[in-house]
Amino acid sequence: MAVPISDKLTSTKKKLEYYSDFTMGFEQNPITNRLAKITNEQAVASGLKNLILTNQGERPFNPLFGSRVKRLLFEPVNDTTASLISDSIKQTIRSFENRIILLQVKVSPDEDNNSYNVTIVYALINNQNHPLVLNVSLTRVR
Repeated sequence: MAVPISDKLTSTKKKLEYYSDFTMGFEQNPITNRLAKITNEQAVASGLKNLILTNQGERPFNPLFGSRVKRLLFEPVNDTTASLISDSIKQTIRSFENRIILLQVKVSPDEDNNSYNVTIVYALINNQNHPLVLNVSLTRVR
């Protein structure tokens, strides 16, 4: 049986790269002098954090993109506000992040530091057997 030429020229060993993005600081790769990039889990985690910390109306031409989290940080630090933050994060992720399956969002108030500790448990849609955890500390900035 003849082997198609495309099979001879195509590498059978492929690097699994589902998602990629540039680093937040737009650093250069020291070897290639191109923009450094992050891939897969790191790219999605960075995107999630950016999504949560973006205010609604902040993104030009897409006023619904983002969350209400920063506005809620100026409310009293208690369990009620933590619940509102959790609901806002869940709604935002379900609306704008289609690369993941959201498993859990836990928001704990830290009254001593006037902040909230957020734990997001999720799985990439391409690798649902491996849950990932993103920890974010939310502190109000004047």
